[in-house]
Amino acid sequence: MKKGKDLAEYLEKGGDVEDVDDDIKCIADFVPQYKRKEFKINVKLDDINLLGYFDSFDDDTLDLYEYKTGKKYTQSIANKIGQLDLYTLMIYLKYGKLPRSIKLIWIETETQDDNVVFTGKIKTFEVKKTMKDIIKISSRIKKAKQGIDEMWEMVNG
Repeated sequence: MKKGKDLAEYLEKGGDVEDVDDDIKCIADFVPQYKRKEFKINVKLDDINLLGYFDSFDDDTLDLYEYKTGKKYTQSIANKIGQLDLYTLMIYLKYGKLPRSIKLIWIETETQDDNVVFTGKIKTFEVKKTMKDIIKISSRIKKAKQGIDEMWEMVNG
């Protein structure tokens, strides 16, 4: 995870990061990016505040990149990442339409001599989200809030 966080910070700051290792500098040249990095988004779902940070986002076209490092990602795994359902919901709540494009960018890493290193493999997965997906994630969020509220009431009576 640290390797991914270091890369995200490097991309967000446009390379203006001290003490970054050379492999992050090199891999950053090959990672697709939109104009906004670590784009902060606040929206409300009924009375629930939602906060998110998109790895890379174009708020004009509603195109979204989400970066993942580490374990092997496949199209099937990319399609099932709930984080992308949440981000789709947040875009819909803020802009009134679904994202035009959602892409998961997988930057493969492996462990060599107890160090995590980039392998050089970067793969892009196009992920499609629909109204059905955001209705399902909305329902999950509302049920979770209801459960938390009920537990809070039991504890604090």
